[in-house]
Amino acid sequence: KLQDRDPGVRWLVTKLADDKKSLTTVGSGTDWDTFVSCFTPDECMWGVFAVHGVDVRNSVTSTRLKPIQVNWVGPNVKAMQRAKAIEGGRLFGSLAKGIAVSVDAEEQTDL
Repeated sequence: KLQDRDPGVRWLVTKLADDKKSLTTVGSGTDWDTFVSCFTPDECMWGVFAVHGVDVRNSVTSTRLKPIQVNWVGPNVKAMQRAKAIEGGRLFGSLAKGIAVSVDAEEQTDL
């Protein structure tokens, strides 16, 4: 789990490793702008950003981590390379548990 790795880390971005059978970490950190900047136009990538979900009911406020998954296929990714998105998505799905929302993106403005 993201929160188990380091309590100060709010996001993680990965891509397929050279062996095409595993993922490699592109970056991790705390702020949104750096998270978004990790997604490059010529790669298939997967990321997760932990936001705080706040539920206020009567006099009780509950705050929980809600992971948001990003499935990225950059705008310059060729059609044949888009098949990598399927394999990497499967691998990332086994890593990222408890996803609250999943976003498919091709441009940084989609985020």
